Amino acid sequence: MERFFQNDTALRVLALVLACIIWLTVGVQGNAGAGGPAPTTIAEHFPFAVQVEVAPDMVASAVEPGRADVVVRVNSTGLTALPGEMAAVQVVANATGLGPGRHTVPLTVQNMPNASFAVQPKQVSVVLERKVTVAQPVHVVVTGEAAPGYMAASANVYPAVVRVSGAQSAVNRVAALRASLSVDRARRTITETVPVIAVDRDGLPVTGVEADPATVTVTVPVQPPQAQEALVPTVVGEPAAGFAVAGVSLQPDKVSLYGGAGPNGGIKIPVDVSGFRHDRTVVVQVPLPDGVVKADPRQVQAVVAIQPSAMRTLTGLPVSVRDAPPGRTVQVAQPVRATVVVSGPASAVHALRADDVVVFVDAFGLQPGLQAAPIDVQVPPWVKVVQLSASTARVRVR
Repeated sequence: MERFFQNDTALRVLALVLACIIWLTVGVQGNAGAGGPAPTTIAEHFPFAVQVEVAPDMVASAVEPGRADVVVRVNSTGLTALPGEMAAVQVVANATGLGPGRHTVPLTVQNMPNASFAVQPKQVSVVLERKVTVAQPVHVVVTGEAAPGYMAASANVYPAVVRVSGAQSAVNRVAALRASLSVDRARRTITETVPVIAVDRDGLPVTGVEADPATVTVTVPVQPPQAQEALVPTVVGEPAAGFAVAGVSLQPDKVSLYGGAGPNGGIKIPVDVSGFRHDRTVVVQVPLPDGVVKADPRQVQAVVAIQPSAMRTLTGLPVSVRDAPPGRTVQVAQPVRATVVVSGPASAVHALRADDVVVFVDAFGLQPGLQAAPIDVQVPPWVKVVQLSASTARVRVR
């Protein structure tokens, strides 16, 4: 050793080696101080829904559990880019070769980035059923109210029949296929493409089924009122013996008609008063004229006034002429006066004056010469002609 330290060359070599060691040590520490701590490995959890691959004639009706975690071990320097790289990942249970029943199926992870990973759990329980397809009509549910005065007519749907596919147990729960469309405050026809919803008997959506097509086109015509028509009461039947109708009023006395117009003179509303002995209010239907699709309101109230009846004989009433042909003179030859027996509500009959009852001959269409013509009698409302002394009169037209 003493000889080694006395050798200049050996000392120089030793000094060089020590200098290199010192230089390397200082360099590593410097780099560590400049770049921070050394990179570490981190475990990140990414949850995914389990996708079950089945044969075309099968359906997965249950998957337990329905989600799985993909645990990725990654260097901390690559953590920032990892979420984006995991976006395309799928966790798949491949049951394509399996038949109906419950199966334990291993999970595979597809489209993974280049990283160490594990899936938890490694397998799932899958229930498979035969896939069935049935055709059902689509029922349109119209919600809301059209703008005031407007009417929503019956909805049209295309296609009217849709196929429903899924597991037998799920398809059996489907009570109806619904397509909903709102006409709230609408003033024109509405056409929209809306989804088809399968519902059960309680109106709740049925999961696990698919509609084909998934949407339908629904059209709801919205129509403005076509006309406002007056309602005219007409009495049907007779009150009880000794009583008479003193008046009938309708509430309301007008109706809105859709899809067409009513007859001239208003719509006649039959009111049956058979056997009435006192005032009554009854509900009556509004008949739809030809071409009218809806009346609003569809029912009205008829207020019927009943009074004890009375009779009265009016004598010596003159027989007049109405509607004489242009350029002609019409004269009643015989009888020139008539006797009229009337009946009705006591208040109206007792208040009659002689000029309230008009006896006349309608001369419209009569030809020149002496001839017989029917005698008519005009009486106030609710008063009836019971007897007339002559049904015809002889008139001379010149």
